[in-house]
Amino acid sequence: MYNKHRKGYGQYFSSLFSTPPEDTAEQPAAPGQSGTDLGTDTGAESGTDGLAAGDAAGVAANGLPQEVAPVKVYSVRQVNQMVEQTLKANPDLSRISVQGEVSNFKVSASGHWFFTLKQQAPDGLFKLDCIAFRYQTRSLQQPVNGKSYIVFGDISTYIPGGQYRLLVSKLYYSGAGAQAEARERLKRKLQAEGYMDDEAKEGKWHLPLLPERVGIVTSPTSAAVRDIIRISRERLPGVRLLLYPVQVQGDKAPEQIARAIEFMNRHRLADVLIVGRGGGSKEDLWAFNEERVARAIATSAIPVVTCIGHSIDMTVSDFVALRETATPTDAARIVVPDRQEQALRVWNLWKRMAGVVRRQLDNGSIRYGNCRKSKYLQEPETLLDRPAERLDRACMALRQSLPERVDAYDLRLRKARQALRHSDIIWQGLEARLAVVLARMPKGGSLVERPAREAGALTDRLERALADCLARETQALQLQAARLNGVSPLAVLGRGYSLTRTGGGRLVKSADDVQWGDVLQTEISDGVIESVVQDIKKTR
Repeated sequence: MYNKHRKGYGQYFSSLFSTPPEDTAEQPAAPGQSGTDLGTDTGAESGTDGLAAGDAAGVAANGLPQEVAPVKVYSVRQVNQMVEQTLKANPDLSRISVQGEVSNFKVSASGHWFFTLKQQAPDGLFKLDCIAFRYQTRSLQQPVNGKSYIVFGDISTYIPGGQYRLLVSKLYYSGAGAQAEARERLKRKLQAEGYMDDEAKEGKWHLPLLPERVGIVTSPTSAAVRDIIRISRERLPGVRLLLYPVQVQGDKAPEQIARAIEFMNRHRLADVLIVGRGGGSKEDLWAFNEERVARAIATSAIPVVTCIGHSIDMTVSDFVALRETATPTDAARIVVPDRQEQALRVWNLWKRMAGVVRRQLDNGSIRYGNCRKSKYLQEPETLLDRPAERLDRACMALRQSLPERVDAYDLRLRKARQALRHSDIIWQGLEARLAVVLARMPKGGSLVERPAREAGALTDRLERALADCLARETQALQLQAARLNGVSPLAVLGRGYSLTRTGGGRLVKSADDVQWGDVLQTEISDGVIESVVQDIKKTR
């Protein structure tokens, strides 16, 4: 590389400048300084003049080997200024419009807005920092995290930090962001499956009163695990803490978190699990909005308490967990009971139990004393006095009532026998009367012939009477029809007469009933004629 000519070195270092450095948290240079500005060395600016001082040692005056000494070395400030000038010179980056999902929105103390536009693409997550100065925010609608906007502005560079950002001039709402929509879809899906029902979760999981093993699924280097360990040791020194180290953000985080929960369940390593991290932006927390993690928590046989971050922006994992907390410290306090509180609780329970036992013993002692003083215990035979008396009375009543009841049943039986003999006599008399009636009756043929003849004669008379009545009524109807036809308006119309009505249906009887221009309807025998009055002539 050192054998490249001057132009080649220039292209080489230009390519280095086009690649973002790994550590972008550069500190701004002090006023009047330009950082490690080797380019200000006179040897670097004058080309071969700077080589003279170091020729003997093979090193140029600017500290570089002689073979690369002709290369112009830039300061950090100069590079950032060159990038700024390049961006300003590109017309495509001026008054540009960008669409993306807003995240990490913050308002500074000076009133400026800072937020990030992000886009989830198949090849990764892309972000663009944005700033809206205070004088611009007065005419802008404040954006909401998780929603999509179209932002107008210019690409600019923050020279001290070497970061480029979008200077916002306008922004317009364009709908919910892709991640927000995905999060809501997953929430609706898991809710439909019953994983967010509080009653179902309480029926499935119970926080152990005194857990022996607490599983922790988080990053081993985070402040969250240190807080959980510290609080747990303070509250219950004897509790065992099992840490399953995972990534809590990034592409690999969802799979690692889900596998950790499944591993803890498969081997029953804990009585309760704490899953989470120590807060962060929405992008940092997104792993806990993935279905893989949420479903692992929802189907866990071990109760899960989450401590993912902001309570105002709960993740899907928070909704399906048994309990959700804002910080790891809160999670540890919920899961691990305080030793002193438990000791006080046990002491109170012991006192309550002792009081109950003491009261039961006292009541038993009193009852025992009363039993010993009882006359029934001293003279047990007295217990049989009243039952024996009741038995004697019952026997006497039975002996007295038995004969009377037997006599009553005997009387009823004799009456029943007499009634039965009387019914036999009545039956015999009915049979005799039936025999006499049957003997007097004529044969069956002569009994039916006479009524039949009489019925036939009556039928003939009825038919003749109906025919005569029908003829008389028909003749009368014809006479009435002839009379009605004679006075019918239709018959009059058939003889050449007509009926004239106004447009309103009123019959015209006089020339005074119409006026010039009226529409008339004249009805004749076979139709209606419409006409308009143009002249009125009265004959009388």
